[in-house]
Amino acid sequence: EELDRLRKAGGTLAKTRAALIRSPEFLRLFNRLRGMGASGDEPRVLVHIHVPKTAGTSFNGILRAQVPKEAWLPLMVETMGDLLRLPMEARRAIRLVTGHVEHGVGQHFPQDSLYLTILRKPGPRLFSFYLFVRRTPTHPLHRMVSEAQMSFADFLRNADRLPGLRNELDSGQMRRLAGMLRPQFLGREEEAFARAVHNLFSPDMIFGLTEDFDGFLQRLLALGIITQA
Repeated sequence: EELDRLRKAGGTLAKTRAALIRSPEFLRLFNRLRGMGASGDEPRVLVHIHVPKTAGTSFNGILRAQVPKEAWLPLMVETMGDLLRLPMEARRAIRLVTGHVEHGVGQHFPQDSLYLTILRKPGPRLFSFYLFVRRTPTHPLHRMVSEAQMSFADFLRNADRLPGLRNELDSGQMRRLAGMLRPQFLGREEEAFARAVHNLFSPDMIFGLTEDFDGFLQRLLALGIITQA
């Protein structure tokens, strides 16, 4: 069915082949076949999936100290276009991506990627998020929360009215790790959970816990992923 759709849209075998050869996925495979990936000649890009209110800002500071300023790319789900507009050679020069992104960013690089993330118990994380919104005038939700003098319970109840907020408050960690944070994925929670668990325990991801932040840093130091903390 997909091939029929492509043919009707004017696709040809030559166009398909050219698109595949230009894709980051093919370039990663090509580098591995040449021995670059296996020999470690080309450094991986570190992708920090920053789950809000998990000590991610502190972790960003540690990661940024590991790379030159020009090799760091701040990113958000809403600004993914900034990455996709970069030519492939410019992407190859990036060593660190940080921001409130979701899983899947790594597939847009020609080199291998390593995902890093920190998880936190949902109750304390969401309460910390609520307090952050209340005390941050520049946050998009601050005016709504402050003018209505919302309690934490009111804040949770109002999540249903705002799909973006609903996605953050209703298992936002899971949705980011699954690559299913956007509102169109609401209602597919079982699939998101399965994807999140699969991604968490994949060889290209290392995760820690806010409650054991120091232990996470020590593990990264032992693995040589960071050189100082």
